[in-house]
Amino acid sequence: MVIRPDTPGQPNARQIKRLIQKVLAERFQLAFHTEKRELSVYVITQPPNTTHKMTPVTPGGPNLPQLRYPRAGLLPARNASLSELAASLQTAVMDRPVINQTTIEGRFDFTLDWMPDETQFATFGNAQSIPETGKPNIYEAFREQLGLKLESTRAPADIIIIDKVEKPSEN
Repeated sequence: MVIRPDTPGQPNARQIKRLIQKVLAERFQLAFHTEKRELSVYVITQPPNTTHKMTPVTPGGPNLPQLRYPRAGLLPARNASLSELAASLQTAVMDRPVINQTTIEGRFDFTLDWMPDETQFATFGNAQSIPETGKPNIYEAFREQLGLKLESTRAPADIIIIDKVEKPSEN
């Protein structure tokens, strides 16, 4: 069965997440909580007195965001929020949590095109095999292409603490 979160009557991403948590709790007696801890992170901010360069999405378009990397260092994003951008970078690109600290609301279309370094795209394999393209690094690309700032710092970030887990129950 294919679940399409944008189809009426089908579960959305939040409902699917809750369903998976319920199954893990029942089958593995998994219990956890989240805490904030000071970690090395990347933060997305909007520099003072600047305007971002992203194109706002008009209502009525596709309702699911599209954040896919056709190659390492290229992200053509459609209908994406900055929180979704941060989550995508954290999952596929960066080696630490990425936190959106802008106050920018809404959904945007944009393209981020940069030359990855050796710490990025660990999930893609060996980033050193990416040929030199003359493109800016990710920090410069954020500034030039999005009008935003990406920087490494320390900040409170959510972490998951597992309180209890057991061998799975019999079916």
